[in-house]
Amino acid sequence: MSTLFAINFRRDAHRRELAQTRARAAALGAWLAYFGALAIVIGLDALNGHSLAQRVRLLEAQIQRAGSVRPPAAAWTPPPAEVQRVEAALENPGRWRARLERLAAALPPGAMLTTLAVNPDNVSGASEQDRLVLTGLLPPAAGEDRMQGIMRVLTGLRGDSLLAAQYRVIKLVESRSGGPGTPAEFRIEFRR
Repeated sequence: MSTLFAINFRRDAHRRELAQTRARAAALGAWLAYFGALAIVIGLDALNGHSLAQRVRLLEAQIQRAGSVRPPAAAWTPPPAEVQRVEAALENPGRWRARLERLAAALPPGAMLTTLAVNPDNVSGASEQDRLVLTGLLPPAAGEDRMQGIMRVLTGLRGDSLLAAQYRVIKLVESRSGGPGTPAEFRIEFRR
């Protein structure tokens, strides 16, 4: 007698075994992926550390070579005049604040400063050290010549008691006026 088909009475058990095998394979794959990624990260970190150690050795060798080629530079000591100038500037930082407040008060409401420079040419002479140069714009007032407005600014700056006490010479160095309706440019210099 031949059997055409066979009934497997253990089919449910077989399916459970297959599901458990698949679950174990998936868990094993997840653990392998985790530890593989961890091994890659640790490996890259080790390569980075090795590269950094090589770079440090190279730089240390370059520093030693550079140190042996030339003698170390002598310590810089500033001249006494420079030290006194820095000490004077550090003694009274409020002096510049007072100057700037007085400048703001002395300028007419429409005037605008574009630059403010102390010793702009970086000259080392004592008379040039405290030279102050202002550059600004003055919009035209209705019915007034632009030069009159600039002279009013100059007169206001000369009339300020604090600025006049700190600077002997306050003069207009340059003035330019463009077309109608454009602001006039001025440059004023303060000298001790």
